[in-house]
Amino acid sequence: MKKLYCLIFMFLVSCSDSQSSQPQADTSSLLKPENLKYIGAFKFPSGTQGKSRWGYGGTGLTYYSSGDPDGGEDGYPGSLFGIGHDWHQMVSEISIPVPVNSKRYDDLNSAATLQPFNDITGGLLAKKVEPGSIQPDKVGGLAYLPPVDGQPEGMIYWNIFKYYHVMPGDLYSHGRSRLDLSAPQAEGLWRVGNYSSKKTANYMFTVPEEWADQYLGGKYIITGRGDGCGNAGTSHGPAMYAIAPYQQCNPLPDKTELDAIELVMYPASSNYYPDWSPCDEWNGGAWLTSGNKSAVIIVGLKGLGTSFYGIGGEDNCFTSKGYHCDPYEPQLLFYSPQDLADVAVGMKKTYEVLPYAIMNLSEYFMDGCAQRPESAAFDSKKGILYVVQGNLDERPVVHVFKIISTETTGDLFHQEYEDEYEEDKTNNVSW
Repeated sequence: MKKLYCLIFMFLVSCSDSQSSQPQADTSSLLKPENLKYIGAFKFPSGTQGKSRWGYGGTGLTYYSSGDPDGGEDGYPGSLFGIGHDWHQMVSEISIPVPVNSKRYDDLNSAATLQPFNDITGGLLAKKVEPGSIQPDKVGGLAYLPPVDGQPEGMIYWNIFKYYHVMPGDLYSHGRSRLDLSAPQAEGLWRVGNYSSKKTANYMFTVPEEWADQYLGGKYIITGRGDGCGNAGTSHGPAMYAIAPYQQCNPLPDKTELDAIELVMYPASSNYYPDWSPCDEWNGGAWLTSGNKSAVIIVGLKGLGTSFYGIGGEDNCFTSKGYHCDPYEPQLLFYSPQDLADVAVGMKKTYEVLPYAIMNLSEYFMDGCAQRPESAAFDSKKGILYVVQGNLDERPVVHVFKIISTETTGDLFHQEYEDEYEEDKTNNVSW
């Protein structure tokens, strides 16, 4: 087994008395870094596809189980929706090819385009806002949700935000669209409760319905943001908010304030999130489940060095003006669903929730300053996690992990897949 970097968060002396008095979580039902087996990677499609391309993109990933119905029996069903080049903020749907375990870019298989790039917001991103209001410039997260509450079809929920949000005021940030990118019929924009979009608008992912029905009142979507870009008002660590736009009228009028539950948020000016850095970027998330074990994961880039503000020099990973905290580390954070449940029922504060493990992704990512995790998506049926490495000179790549058991009982495998697992072992197919 490849060595995985795993840091167990303990409540050290540097934590506040209130944090250190919290009991340690029961980890018997939690997925851990050693349960993720690296399978390999593949590339996004090349060239211009419709209104954009994948270079300097790969954000906002979401998995669609019914995508690519003619994709063959390669062991990777479904499709992925994602956001392309940073300038255009367009969304495309791609197939999932067989991943290759190689760090040579040229060795990797390429995905195929299923739907070319188009504006999933239906013009809402570029719509001119009232004078004095904030003009958004990014599409943040994407989250596919099957039909709920009598909907005739599943929808893709999304958000938009202002990247460098330093001016006062806020914006309406969330919406939804049909899966047909050529005619998305976008609805929105809405606001997540009375919370700032600096905390709510970037990554998005869905929650298991049974769990959400029990703890979140049927709110199946988590949305959040966790980076230091801009002035006060951000969360100093990954933030998470549960929402359910489908519970509030259909169609939902624009400028609606969505009912929301704040699950994770780290106030500024206190070191609630250990070793927080203004360079930290948390760009994607997913809810992992396998058998009776689960974890909420957040992916991003962690600044490990001493920070300074200014123009980056030759020895810095990034040369643009801003905060620099070299060296950096691509990380995957593991959060306990029980901690989120405790917040939802009032037993914990949002800032008392900390990752119970951290996985260093450097071993799997291609070398250099391009080691930025841009997004994540999860196939819950097959137990496959997709993590995008962006900031590459060419197309981004998708790294593929499979949930496995480290115990002889094989308790992390769904029973219906045990025969498939044995067959794949016989055919030398890696899980």
